[in-house]
Amino acid sequence: MVTNSRLPFLALINSEHIEGPGRVTDHLDDRAWAERLLVRWERPVALQEGDIDELKRLRSALRKVIERITAGEAAATADLARINACLAGAERTVRIRDAGFGQLRAESNLAAGSPAAFAALSFADFLTDGDMSRIKLCANMDCRWAFFDGSRNRSKTWCSSAACGNLAKVRAFRARKRSSQA
Repeated sequence: MVTNSRLPFLALINSEHIEGPGRVTDHLDDRAWAERLLVRWERPVALQEGDIDELKRLRSALRKVIERITAGEAAATADLARINACLAGAERTVRIRDAGFGQLRAESNLAAGSPAAFAALSFADFLTDGDMSRIKLCANMDCRWAFFDGSRNRSKTWCSSAACGNLAKVRAFRARKRSSQA
């Protein structure tokens, strides 16, 4: 099963954590956090000059593309150009191995490239093998966390039913209660 942790582009998007109206924490501003992110991606490399800025520009483009696609709109050309610029720096190696039972499997690896190239490549790989309708942004406007909807009918609305879902239900209940008392 695909999860957010297995999709580096989602982890990159969520590195900008919206914590409520006007409150945003940009984890990429913390170099140690960014390096831990690379370790989670199994890409433990020292960040080079400009890598953080490149990751931030890619993050912005990815978020905008997902926002537009989930709204049923076309992605902006400039955002696709940013993603493609990162992909241009990726060098991939492919290897064939015996998967057993008379089956072969192709495995690819990013041989070289920046952290942004790796994240952009994870997005491109998802577009090739995945279902874009499963990538969503949390319906809680104070959250907007990007997540993979693994539900059978693709009906998840919130990143977490326990957190954002519960908050939305409480807000709706209170609004109904206020309107019935008025």
